[in-house]
Amino acid sequence: ASGHLPSEEPAGAPLPGVGLAAPIASQAATPAAKTSRLTPAAEQQLTAYFSLQDTLTRADVSMLASRTGCNEEQIQQYFVKLRANVRAFIQRAHKRAWMG
Repeated sequence: ASGHLPSEEPAGAPLPGVGLAAPIASQAATPAAKTSRLTPAAEQQLTAYFSLQDTLTRADVSMLASRTGCNEEQIQQYFVKLRANVRAFIQRAHKRAWMG
């Protein structure tokens, strides 16, 4: 599911499979809330896409960059940070489960 869309769709159009019902992390919980140069709308779209697919193909990165107005490096780094946050959360959860 790479989410290819026709190129004539305007930037900022909704992402495929991402609707209002998709779980969105609060703005304070985003991985790079203080250091990110992404707009809140771009972060919301990327977080929603991450909830559906946590790894990206080149085509996904290109599509997300055009949809959000970010560059491809920003997209890749945002997904790296999100995956690291998920791993850290899981590790903490496992540690708590074994300790208590």
